[in-house]
Amino acid sequence: MIYARLFLTRCAVFAAACAALTPASALAAGSGGLSSAQLQRLHRLNIPVIAPSALPHGFHVTKAEALPGGRSYRIVYVKGDASITFEVGQLSGGQVAAATPAPKRGFLQRMFSGASKIARAPSAGASPSSATAGEAEGQGTSAIVADSKLIGPVRFIPTGQCLQGTADSTKAQVHGVQVRVSGCNFDDPDTLIGAYKSAHRY
Repeated sequence: MIYARLFLTRCAVFAAACAALTPASALAAGSGGLSSAQLQRLHRLNIPVIAPSALPHGFHVTKAEALPGGRSYRIVYVKGDASITFEVGQLSGGQVAAATPAPKRGFLQRMFSGASKIARAPSAGASPSSATAGEAEGQGTSAIVADSKLIGPVRFIPTGQCLQGTADSTKAQVHGVQVRVSGCNFDDPDTLIGAYKSAHRY
């Protein structure tokens, strides 16, 4: 009888531990950091749900919301003062999302000359403005370029106090959407680039 009680007690303890751990591990493994409820809300918009599959260490979702009009949504990831924002909108008819244009070289040279950090944003919730994935070209060039097979290439440029970019939808696997990505308060743009390159459809 004593052994039976010990066995049942241990089973109950392990069951509680598993119940506590499963949601968190499932969240990190295959949902872009989104909870089941958040995914369901976004799916109701009938727009592809796109989020990074390789969530940067320490980042978590603070917002996953539909934007006014019901034709777009925003997902915001935050770690301390740093933030990454994915904004996905539906394209109407044959409309094509315009890729981020190359900025004037002189302006970017002033932005990047002698600097190893991305400009600091005043708040982690800064709104996004464009996205695309690929690999950094270096901070002395006109922009930081990244590529994603799913959402297309992007050119990140300094806009305000963040790096922002709009994916080139003409080179994306997923059709009918415009994806904008921004990152603020990063010492190294590789974190933003890695998140962009890992874009996944859920």
